[in-house]
Amino acid sequence: RVDANVERMLDSQRSLTDLALALGTITQASKRIAELARQVGQAGGNARENEVASQLVAHSQRMVRNAAALVSSAEIDPEVVTTLGRDASAFRDLQGGLAKGVDASRAPAARGEEGRSGLAELVKHSSAFDAGITAFLQNMNPLVAAKQAARSVNNEAEALLYDTTKLAELYEGSGKSRLPMWAAIAFALLALGTLL
Repeated sequence: RVDANVERMLDSQRSLTDLALALGTITQASKRIAELARQVGQAGGNARENEVASQLVAHSQRMVRNAAALVSSAEIDPEVVTTLGRDASAFRDLQGGLAKGVDASRAPAARGEEGRSGLAELVKHSSAFDAGITAFLQNMNPLVAAKQAARSVNNEAEALLYDTTKLAELYEGSGKSRLPMWAAIAFALLALGTLL
């Protein structure tokens, strides 16, 4: 059973690598989104655009935190997965509204070239974040399978360690009595004597 679980973990290797790359992508994109949202706010965007930018930052940071928690925890918390999916959907809605030049409630786009440029850059990095979170979510099943396999290997390894320790103790205990060794030597000499 240990071999089958190790094989399951190895089969998930590529997906887990993709998941780790996606986590790196969303971590970096989230930082950039926060910087750009601050710049958009300073560039004089309207209040609604500033609010959408702030919401993008809040959602991206929460998704990064939840994704990191899922990767690092021993168990997959279904509530965290649900929150991550809900945040991803809200993020896409906000990002899509911003990409059209308006937020989700159809407020007018930012005025001025600097404001439009900042918003365009924010939309670009939001799209990269969205691609990263999509890749992360697509690799959740292999993560779950790998964590279950690792837990099984760990549980079975404890039983195997216990059995090995017990066997070693029995082997060491059998060396204390020299009678079986002397009996084996005597029988070997007797067998040798019968051959002569």
